[in-house]
Amino acid sequence: YPYSMTTNNQKRVYFGINGSAYHSLPITLNIWNNWILRDLLKSSQPKITINNHPLPATQRQNLFSSQITGFAQSTYLVIAFSFIPAGAIYFIVNEKTQLTKHQQLVSGISFSA
Repeated sequence: YPYSMTTNNQKRVYFGINGSAYHSLPITLNIWNNWILRDLLKSSQPKITINNHPLPATQRQNLFSSQITGFAQSTYLVIAFSFIPAGAIYFIVNEKTQLTKHQQLVSGISFSA
């Protein structure tokens, strides 16, 4: 900028912004531009307004999002359905290690008990 707010005519301005807030850079730049405009015109009336809205998602972004969602849902479904056979297998393995059915048959209890 040929115009500077300082007396030493520096031509660089450094903004300290929060990078995680996407709106912080445009707001900071708007504040800086309003400051320059008001100082040039020597009035507090002029004002620059800014509207910042995200662009609509592209078809590729929507496709990628739906793929990620589908993958996550299928992963959760596989994990959930793995507990059903694990519960049934637990009983069979426990019976084989403890020999409880064998003990009942040796004691004279019927097979259907």
